Amino acid sequence: MILSAYVNCAFIAANLLGGDAQHDVQFRERVSVCAQLTIEAVAQGVDPSLAIAVSWGETRLTRAEAPNPYDCVGPLQIKYRYWCPNENGAWSADRADGTLDGCDTLARGVFTLKYYTSRHKDVRRALCAYGWGRCDTSTRARHVDATLRTQRRVAKLLRQKRF
Repeated sequence: MILSAYVNCAFIAANLLGGDAQHDVQFRERVSVCAQLTIEAVAQGVDPSLAIAVSWGETRLTRAEAPNPYDCVGPLQIKYRYWCPNENGAWSADRADGTLDGCDTLARGVFTLKYYTSRHKDVRRALCAYGWGRCDTSTRARHVDATLRTQRRVAKLLRQKRF
């Protein structure tokens, strides 16, 4: 499973990058993040093509280890205060007391995606909730539409397994 995830992700990353793949200095990181997302998504019961698509839209499949100005971090850009465990190792959907120390942002990002896809049976609504709560502006709706297009593309690539 691990080797096939890396081989498939090399194919996916190259396809998503297009002609830039041969010059991409972060190509190995993108393949690694993609493979880890695939493995984690399967382990948590999340569609790997959706996890990969969200990461592509958020960070272009990079680790993004430092929080951005909105306090989002990781390949799936989660708000760590909401989705990472607190100092005591506990997580609550009601408290924003999570800490970045010791938080596996990739695994927690997949957890977050699972949370929203379980809660909202419609993937589009789940992605709206994942990113902003609602798709109430055209910019937000376009971002979700782009993520869904990427998901379809990645799902098609995964069906063409290379290994």
